[in-house]
Amino acid sequence: MKRKFLWLLLTGISAIAIVVFLFGTSQEIIHHRNNFVRRFSDQVAQTCEADLKFNSFYFAGAANGQLYLGNFTAPLRLAKIDTALKTIRKQTIVLDRLDLPFRSVEIHIQNSYFFVTDGTVPCVFRGKLDLLKANWLDSKLPASFSHIQIIDSNSAAYTTSDRNGESILGMTHLGEGAGSTTNPLLLQKQIDGNFDLDGTLQYDAIAKKLVYVYLYRNQFIVSNPDLSLDYSGNTIDTISKAQIRIVKISSSGDQKLAAPPLIVNKTAATSRGLLFVNSALIGKYEQEKLWDQAKVIDVYDLKDGSYVASFYIYHIGKQKMRSFYVSGNMVYALIGEHIVGYRLTPMITKHFIKNE
Repeated sequence: MKRKFLWLLLTGISAIAIVVFLFGTSQEIIHHRNNFVRRFSDQVAQTCEADLKFNSFYFAGAANGQLYLGNFTAPLRLAKIDTALKTIRKQTIVLDRLDLPFRSVEIHIQNSYFFVTDGTVPCVFRGKLDLLKANWLDSKLPASFSHIQIIDSNSAAYTTSDRNGESILGMTHLGEGAGSTTNPLLLQKQIDGNFDLDGTLQYDAIAKKLVYVYLYRNQFIVSNPDLSLDYSGNTIDTISKAQIRIVKISSSGDQKLAAPPLIVNKTAATSRGLLFVNSALIGKYEQEKLWDQAKVIDVYDLKDGSYVASFYIYHIGKQKMRSFYVSGNMVYALIGEHIVGYRLTPMITKHFIKNE
């Protein structure tokens, strides 16, 4: 009897060990070793760097050979910096209304105009870059919005929620004759229509395309400025369904994530017909040690969604890239308190739209 019990115990322990091993292996595959292979460009060359002294800056845009940075802790301060990162000039924006409950101010640059937005008010201001005075614009914006992208001087795209709390894309005209429209069919729900649709919205003014990149799955959507679908594309990794678990809070009825989700595509940028995606997943044959030293950016051609190449952006000490911006044949990264410029290689730039 003892021998039988011991045999059953050992069998049970072995079975549990096998299950644990298989689970760990599957988690390693899902989280670390996806079955895809990147094609690396020659490493982009760092050409310039500047110390901004603070880590609260973000990319507002570029115009007239200058980069513009907003500052989360000084919402109406705008930093103008030349593309060689040699000269920084800080300016202050003046709004014609300050009586609004601002909570999430962002600055956006579009050609000779700048825009000040706040999705919690909601509101949009517009002004000329050479004057830095902005006027409040009439608009038919929803009660709240996020990820706003300026299409031109009179229109913008954004994400918002429908009456069921599910995320949708919208577009609004600004100023006289203001009006808005939404397309609830662009974003494709997998689980709850909220968390599973998290992502980033970009606009490529040269290709004249809006691009929505999902945060938790290997998919992006390319649409026209009127929100008509062009096509759905895929990033090169293998996570086709959002790996998230949601629980409902009984006291309030609200939902929240039960555990940290698996992030697939962290941040993105577009430029001249190319999509640049900061992927969070390591590919096959890549050294894990290198991922402790750098972030990877994958590049796609927006004409057909095809994969072009990848390159690394290296950390500065323990400080990692938190966002990036592409202008001309340069990619700029905010790393800690630094802004760093890198020159893209011909392997990538040959795919740019040639005629602006």
